[in-house]
This record gives sequence, structure tokens and C-alpha cells, in this order.
Amino acid sequence: MTHELIAILQAQLTAREQGLRTVLATVVRVDGSSYRKAGVRMLIREDGLTTG
Repeated sequence: MTHELIAILQAQLTAREQGLRTVLATVVRVDGSSYRKAGVRMLIREDGLTTG
């Protein structure tokens, strides 16, 4: 498991303990040059905090 995925999972557990809803966003396609590639993920909490 990558460090990034571990951080996302830990953030999800913390949010769940706090009663916050989350969504997991995944980049599925990139056109042109990009700093991040397809497959990268980000956890977004309902309070706006992001991880990943």
C-alpha cells in the first residue's frame, strides 16, 4: 500500500469517528501534460478538508 493510500484511509477513519461524510475522487483520464497521472485519489470531507 502506498503512503498516499494509507493517509487517505486514516483520514477516512478519522472523519467517520467525527461523524463527517466523505467522498473519494479518482482521476480517470488526463489529456495533455499534468503533474498527477490517472489513478490518483483524493478524499474530500464535508467540511472541505482534503487528503491526497
